[in-house]
Parts: sequence; structure tokens; C-alpha cells
Amino acid sequence: MSTDQPDDEEPVVVAVREETVVVVAPQGADVLDPEPVGVEGADVGPAGVAAEAVPPPVPALPLPPTPAGPTPAASPGPTPSPSPRPSPTAPVPPPPPPDPAARAAAAALAVPGVAGLYGGAFGEIATHLPGRRVAGVRTRSTPDGSRIDVHVVARLGGDLRELASVVHQRVHDTVGGQVHVVVADLVP
Repeated sequence: MSTDQPDDEEPVVVAVREETVVVVAPQGADVLDPEPVGVEGADVGPAGVAAEAVPPPVPALPLPPTPAGPTPAASPGPTPSPSPRPSPTAPVPPPPPPDPAARAAAAALAVPGVAGLYGGAFGEIATHLPGRRVAGVRTRSTPDGSRIDVHVVARLGGDLRELASVVHQRVHDTVGGQVHVVVADLVP
């Protein structure tokens, strides 16, 4: 590209508002006009025409026809959408049975004298279920069957051996398997 004028087929590069526009001059056109015609402050392209970065027009969306009658007043709240009603003949599936860890936790918390379940200093004593965890109850599968460890927080003032025995019996009656009860903490 020469410094005076470009060749007939050589493109002219014009910077327009932080964008780069490539304009190819038509054959025989005077690319560098001494007195450009255009908008003040705009970059000038070939033949003195102001080069503007104009976005393409956005096509207008057709509006739906409006009714000829009076417009109904807007309701104060959202209108509820009609929900499909279940078929009266469709069977309702039974709820899934609770997990053994959740049943063991409920049985242990129902014993008088149990203040709560102890999940460990770092939350390591827990059973992980889909979307949640049961702190204080650890379930394991062993070759002999299932093993459940229940770590309870007891209220101060009762016999801890008797409390552990009652928790053991309730959890065993509810879930079955091997049950190990640990009194991990005391609260007033």
C-alpha cells in the first residue's frame, strides 16, 4: 500500500468508534477527497462519505390485534394458571419408606433424657442421604447384617447406662440389626 493513494483493488481501512470497518473503493473513485462531506467529528471514508457504525434496523414485531370493545380492568394479583387435575382413577404411589438412619434418629430422640444427637467435632458421625444428612447416626453394612451407631447427647441428672439401654432397645425395635449407643456429651 502506498502512502498517497491505494490501488484500485486495495481496501481502505477506516476506524469507527472502537471498531474496524473495511471499505473497498470502487474502481476509478477518488478515495482521498480533499474536502470531505459528512458529519462533523465522524471518520471519513472513500469519496468523502462519512463512515458511521450504524447497527442494522431491528424489525418491528407485529402487535396482536386489540379488541374493539372496552379494555378489561387489570386484576390486582397474578391470575392463577389452571393446573391439571390428577385423574381420580390414577393410583397414587405410596411415599418412600424412611431411611433406617432417619428412623433410628427419630427413635433415639423420642427417648426421655436424650437432648439431641452428636455429629462429632467435625461432623464426621453422620449418614449421607440424597439431599440431606442425618447427623449423629452412622449406618454400615457388615457381613453379619447392618450396624447402626447412635451418638446421643444426654441430659445431666439421669443414669447414663439406663439411658443407653433404653435408646438401644428403641432403635433396635425400630430398625433392627446391630445397634451401638454412645453417650457423647452431657448438657444441663
